[in-house]
Amino acid sequence: MSPELERALSSIAWSDGYTLAELRSRSRIRDLCDCRRKCYRFLRRRGWSIEQISEYFLRVPRVIWMALEPDDVKERRRVYHQEYWAKRRAA
Repeated sequence: MSPELERALSSIAWSDGYTLAELRSRSRIRDLCDCRRKCYRFLRRRGWSIEQISEYFLRVPRVIWMALEPDDVKERRRVYHQEYWAKRRAA
């Protein structure tokens, strides 16, 4: 990673009150995860692949894909799963 990108990610993390080390940790605190998503988007706009982002942040690629999904897609999936499990429980 270039020093410029490292500084940019550090400033994103710092603006939310975190360090790069915290962003690369396994913590799942909601605010920390939101900050990670900002960094994922930033790197995607800079041409990084999902695999490169996942390696840098020590995540599996599917996690990055899910984080970058639009909110309306996430909401549709959430509703689908709620309905699916409601039907399963009723049966």
